[in-house]
Amino acid sequence: MSYVPLIEVLRNDRVESVHHGAWALCDAQGRLLAARGDPQVRFYLRSSAKPFQCITVIHLGAAAQFGLTDEELAVICASHGAEEVHLQAVRSILRKCGLDEKALRCGAHWPLHSPSQEQLLRRGESPLPIHNNCSGKHAGMLAACRQQNWPLDSYLEPLHPLQRANLQTMSVYSGCAEKDIALGTDGCGVPSFYMTLRSLATAYARLAQPEALPKDWLAATQRVVQSMTAHPRLVAYEGHFNTELMQLLGQHLVAKGGAEGVFGLGIRQRGWGLAIKISDGNSRAIPPLVVAWLEKHGPDLPLEPLRRRAFAPITNTRGQPVGRFRLTSQAL
Repeated sequence: MSYVPLIEVLRNDRVESVHHGAWALCDAQGRLLAARGDPQVRFYLRSSAKPFQCITVIHLGAAAQFGLTDEELAVICASHGAEEVHLQAVRSILRKCGLDEKALRCGAHWPLHSPSQEQLLRRGESPLPIHNNCSGKHAGMLAACRQQNWPLDSYLEPLHPLQRANLQTMSVYSGCAEKDIALGTDGCGVPSFYMTLRSLATAYARLAQPEALPKDWLAATQRVVQSMTAHPRLVAYEGHFNTELMQLLGQHLVAKGGAEGVFGLGIRQRGWGLAIKISDGNSRAIPPLVVAWLEKHGPDLPLEPLRRRAFAPITNTRGQPVGRFRLTSQAL
């Protein structure tokens, strides 16, 4: 069976909903260490692939040529909330490579960070492409195209040399041949990789412990991990689980979630990669599963602040506790 029950949602101590999913744990050699559900289940990586797409930007030489800072690299990895700090970083990347916001082809949506969305509404403004949570990634891709003298208008196309370079990067980290990585269209228009849970776990293990990679890939990996863990607010936004996880534990791990219940986690001291897919796409199951998994299988870490957040009571509109999350017997 591809997926197993992982998280139960209780209301007044009765099960109301169940989130099924699967997880796989691999080392940097691609060996499967543990799993629940089918580690060969395939899905789109969505934004969990962003650290590797950022590695492409560094590996090609764009980060060096344009002097991109750690903050700017972090926002290239981001599913950001369009806080002012995110917008400033994206604009800085574009400015350094001689472009403006009109070059972004990610489309527009309202900021994911609620206070930033409210500010935009109060000003009577509509969202622009720079408010898209993927605008940092797109700015990084444009910088790479600028540095390589590749066409800018078609950078979203799967056969564009930039997207071929991204495919190569994903192959290096996942251990999958390029021909075995299927492509779909992501929410922001770029190609999204369709791969196995085991492949994503391997990629995050190599992100966490890249020493066995060739030297040029090693340096790019170390820079991405340094950027993400030093600036976790730029990787998501204030109050987001991904940001809070790395704010507390960035010296121990690197993490990036994606749409439709995808999460990748690299445990740095052990060189492990954990990949999670929630089958119904609901990311609310991710925090309790990740925290409980780290408590049982991970290194000794200060997890209590995250536990309080991940297992906080479910409340109604009156603020009354009415439910909670509970792991199933098959979860760990």
